[in-house]
Amino acid sequence: MKQKNEVLIIRPLPTVDPLKKGKLYLPFGPLYLAHSLISFGFTVTIIYENNEETIQKVDRIVSKNTLCFGISTMSGTQLSNAIYICTILKKKYKNIPIVWGGVHVTALPEQTLKSDLVDFIVWGEGEETIVPLITAIKNNDINSLYDMKGIGFKQGKELIIGSNSGYTDLNKTFHLPYHILDMNRHARELIIGAKRELPIWTSRGCAFRCKYCSNTSSIWPNTTVRYHTIENIVNDVKTLVNQYGADMISFADENFLLNEKRFIEILKAIRQEGIFIKYRFASRVDLLLRLKEETWKMMKEYGVACVSTSPESGSQKILDYIGKEITVKQIYQLNDILTKYDFYKAYIFLIATPQEKRDDLKKTLQLVHDLAESSISSPYPLGLHTYIPLPGTELYKDAIRYGFQPPENLEDWCCFDFTNMRDTRKLVRPWISKEDFIYIEQSIALVEKLNYEMKGPKDTDRRVFKNLLNEIKRLIAEG
Repeated sequence: MKQKNEVLIIRPLPTVDPLKKGKLYLPFGPLYLAHSLISFGFTVTIIYENNEETIQKVDRIVSKNTLCFGISTMSGTQLSNAIYICTILKKKYKNIPIVWGGVHVTALPEQTLKSDLVDFIVWGEGEETIVPLITAIKNNDINSLYDMKGIGFKQGKELIIGSNSGYTDLNKTFHLPYHILDMNRHARELIIGAKRELPIWTSRGCAFRCKYCSNTSSIWPNTTVRYHTIENIVNDVKTLVNQYGADMISFADENFLLNEKRFIEILKAIRQEGIFIKYRFASRVDLLLRLKEETWKMMKEYGVACVSTSPESGSQKILDYIGKEITVKQIYQLNDILTKYDFYKAYIFLIATPQEKRDDLKKTLQLVHDLAESSISSPYPLGLHTYIPLPGTELYKDAIRYGFQPPENLEDWCCFDFTNMRDTRKLVRPWISKEDFIYIEQSIALVEKLNYEMKGPKDTDRRVFKNLLNEIKRLIAEG
C-alpha cells in the first residue's frame, strides 16, 4: 500500500509541569489543523510529550514520506521547549522543513521567521492556509506561496510574509480527528463530579479588550466573536460522550456566555439528543451578572457544576488600568450568586503588572481571602498568575515604558518560560523592586498553599483552612 504524505505536528509542553493532575489538556490548535490536512488526504500525527519523548517519537515515526514538522507554540509557556526540540530536529533532519505557528508567531511573524530554526510560518488562524502550504512543500513549488495570505517563507536572505489571512469559516461541522490522540491522556477525573471531563470550543474570539491579552494584539486582533454552529457543537459533544466516555464537558471558549440565548439553545440541543452530562465553563464577571434568574436555575437543572471567572485584581485602580471593565463590587456580587446557587467556583487573578504597587496586591489578597472564605466547598478554586509581557498587546507597550526590553530574536524569548521568576525579574519585570518581589513570592506561595488545601467539602481540613486565611490576613497587615 502506498503511504500517504505525513505531517508531524508537535505541541511542546509548557515548562510549568502540566502533569500535576496527571492529564494533558486537549491540543485544540493542532486538532483543527489536522482536520483540514486529513480532509485533503494527508496523514497527521500530533506529538504532545516532554522534550526527550518527543524526539524519541519523531525518530520512530519519521520516514521518506514526512513532509514537514509543524510547531505550535505560545509566548511565555512553551517557547523554550519548542526551541530545544527544533534545535535537535534541525541537526538530525536537515532536509525536513519546520513550520512554526501559534500565538507567538502571529504576534511576531518577522522575528520568528528570521530564526535559523524556522523555514515557514503560519500566522493567524491556520486551518485554511495550512493545506496549500503543505501542498507547496510536497510539490517543491515555493513560488505558489508568493501571494498567499497568512504564510511566511524565506527566499534566500529575503523574508516573504503574506498579509492577514482573516478568519476560519466556522459555518460547518468539524469532525475533529480525536482518534489520532490517546484520549485517555486527556479525559480528566475531577472532584466536582467528573470521571472523564473533556473540553470543546463553541466559539472563537473575544469582544472585550483586556490590555494584557493576546487577543488584543495590534498585529492580529482576535476581537471578533465567531460562533460554531449548534449542529457542530452537538456533534462534538456526541462524539466525546459516545465514543470517548465523557461525563462532563467544559466549554473552553476564550469568552463564553456573550449570548445568553445561544447558551440556553446549546444546553437544550444537547439534552434533546438524550445526553445527560455535567458542564463547566468560564466567563466574565459582568456577563455572568447579566444572566436572568431563570437561566441560573436552568443551569443547575441541566447539569452545570462549576463556573469560573477571572476577577484579576482586588484593586479597582488595577482593574481600570488593565482594561477589565468591571468593578470590585461586581466581583463580590457574582460570588454571592454563585454561593446562592451552590456552584463550584474557580477564580483567576493576575498580579505583577507594570503599575501594580504593594497596596494593590494587598487588596487582591483581601479579595482572595474573602472569596475563599465563602468557597470552602470548591476544590482548588484560586489561581494567582504572574503577568508576562505578551508582544503586540497594549500592556506590552507599557511594560517597555517601565523598563522592559523586548528580546531581539526568537531564541531570547526562552527566559519568559523560566519557573524561577526571581532569576528573570530584572529582565522580564524590571518595574518590580527586590523587596516587592519577595512580598509577591510570599503571596504566591501562601495562595497556592491555601488553594491546595481546598479539596472540596469532604476533604478540606477546616482547621488548616482557617489558619491559612489568618496567615493571609497577617501578610496583608504586616506587608
